[in-house]
Amino acid sequence: METMMSNKETKESHTLAIAKQEANAWAQTLETGKAAIVAEGYTEDATFHPTKSGDLKRGQKGAEEYFAHFLESHPVCTFESIDAFASEDGKTIVFFGKYSFELDDEEQKRIKVRGDYTFVSKPVGDDERKRSHHHSSVDQSEKRISQLEGDIQYTVDELEQVFKNFFENQTNEKIEDMVIQFSDDQTIATISILHSGDGQNRSTVVLKKENDTWRVEHYHFSPRPQ
Repeated sequence: METMMSNKETKESHTLAIAKQEANAWAQTLETGKAAIVAEGYTEDATFHPTKSGDLKRGQKGAEEYFAHFLESHPVCTFESIDAFASEDGKTIVFFGKYSFELDDEEQKRIKVRGDYTFVSKPVGDDERKRSHHHSSVDQSEKRISQLEGDIQYTVDELEQVFKNFFENQTNEKIEDMVIQFSDDQTIATISILHSGDGQNRSTVVLKKENDTWRVEHYHFSPRPQ
């Protein structure tokens, strides 16, 4: 039992260490002021819910389009808290928490904005990691989803319909767009959603597969920026 706990703690510590390295590396790319450099850190099929855009951005091109404008405010990012977990094979890492930005407002005065973030990253090549998903919002609703229970086959088509029904029943919101991304070992599913109900909203839901059951491991909800 002690050995099992030790192995688990070691894995969690390693996962958190990688997450912190990636967070710092991402913040440093912002300080280059070059959108292409920031976008290079995203995968070709990345999904991205930006802080100041209601669009679901796709890939490096979508990231570069957003950051070309955002970097005009000369942002400096500080990660205030980081929690993390990994896929069973330890390769895909989900990390999330609070961060803050010092940046220029419309009158070129430096202000501080605090926000919530979710990143999903995975290895690309032998010694490089890139982000396959990013959700950033100024504030986060306390809205939460309960466990997704039951045995669910994890092919994209089957999980997509089952999850769509689950999400709409739980939230009373209609899904307008949804993208599902799997870790290489298919133990983590990252679901990016644009949805509407009382307002125009967006969500990131990360499911983790344990004992043939998908469960909600992380949920990030935010209104779509106008």
